[in-house]
Amino acid sequence: MRIGVLGGSFDPPHLGHLALAHAATRALELDEVLFIPAMRNPLKHQQMLAAPKHRLEMVRRLIQDEPKFAVSDIELNRGGPSFTLETLQELHLLRPGDYWILMGADALANFLEWKLPEKILRLARIGACFRPPTTLDHAVLGLPDWVKEKIDRVPLDGLEASSTQIRNQIERGFGIAKTVPPDIAAYILEHDLYRSTTD
Repeated sequence: MRIGVLGGSFDPPHLGHLALAHAATRALELDEVLFIPAMRNPLKHQQMLAAPKHRLEMVRRLIQDEPKFAVSDIELNRGGPSFTLETLQELHLLRPGDYWILMGADALANFLEWKLPEKILRLARIGACFRPPTTLDHAVLGLPDWVKEKIDRVPLDGLEASSTQIRNQIERGFGIAKTVPPDIAAYILEHDLYRSTTD
């Protein structure tokens, strides 16, 4: 099995995540993309705004019509900071296969700050997702050869979306129909997510 691992806060998940997973499936000939909501990103101090159960359910709704996509609560169940190395070690025990970590140019630039990156690359390759005018050559500047040789290109096109931007739109009362599927928009409304409590 060729499996892509798409981790993140998914706070909330959006159509850009879906587009990235489709692009990686095509470029890397993946059998499956595994969406893995993080409990806590160890490199970010920002708290998740939606509870884990909400983020997990929204991802389920995002991929419900996608037979090659699945969601895992492995990091939510483990608790604490979500380290990719620990996740990959668990996945290899549960489901041996060939793994790719799917990440954008920003994450790639910070990859050496991750926990034991050399061990990560013994367990997986990197699927580097980028949009023009950004190029992979620009994104890998400064990375050592032992990282570069483990990177595969995933060109992106179509929708560009940001969870931060979506949360800001919700808080300001703007619509999010262009970036979030109707089922997730309804869920956010039903559970009153991302709205300021200091109105």
